[in-house]
Amino acid sequence: MKRGVVALIILTLFLIGCATQEAPKPSCERPYMADGDACCLDRNANSICDDQEDEDVFFVKPDYGDAPVEDIPDTVFEEPEEPVFQEPEEVKVIDVPEEVKAEEKPSAYTAPEPKLIGWEAENEFMSIEITKIVIQVKDIVPRDRTSPDKEAYLKEIHLTIKNKKYNYLNTELTFRFMDWKDPLIIKKVLNCDKGDDIVMEGCKNALPEAESMDIVMKIDQKIPRLDLDKTFRFTLQNARDNKDANIIQIEKTYNILKIPGANYI
Repeated sequence: MKRGVVALIILTLFLIGCATQEAPKPSCERPYMADGDACCLDRNANSICDDQEDEDVFFVKPDYGDAPVEDIPDTVFEEPEEPVFQEPEEVKVIDVPEEVKAEEKPSAYTAPEPKLIGWEAENEFMSIEITKIVIQVKDIVPRDRTSPDKEAYLKEIHLTIKNKKYNYLNTELTFRFMDWKDPLIIKKVLNCDKGDDIVMEGCKNALPEAESMDIVMKIDQKIPRLDLDKTFRFTLQNARDNKDANIIQIEKTYNILKIPGANYI
């Protein structure tokens, strides 16, 4: 009798365990999820089958209330408006007189400055101003990688000398052109009545008081070592006045290819 009761108890516990054991869940890949022993669609990944949700989360149907059927649009999506093309405003062309157009035409070479500035010196007796420097630049084929690809020639120097107080000014102009390697590329003492390889066109000896003269120094000499800055030095004195205090001088140092206001041809 006891054996029968024990066997009944064991059988009852086995049946209860089988009843409470959960069935294995199916394996579902996104956007599907397990729902009991099957898979259902869950597009918004909120762990609720889409067919069990109260509303469609991807499209909310608008509420038109009691509006007549003919007043309800076929779709709630509006087509984007096409851009409106606007004609550009008419460009007004201002007629420029021919004489103005001619003035605006650039020259073959535009110097950094319209003229030399600061090339002047004076005292109570006389004054000197360098008004123009003409330099010719030529492109050449370099002999090797370190050779220059240009040649430059010092062609002309224009200057104005004025006698302010002397009865007569006997011009004696010393011109030096140099760099740190050669302080005497050019060194000339120039007088109006003395011939030289540098011609002084327009120079007048014994310049009367209160008069001035415009001189053109014709040089035409090749400039060496374009990579080195060059110094111009002009020293003016009256040949009949040996006082150092009455000597005036102009000295400027520049890259020979970048002199502000110079004329390059």
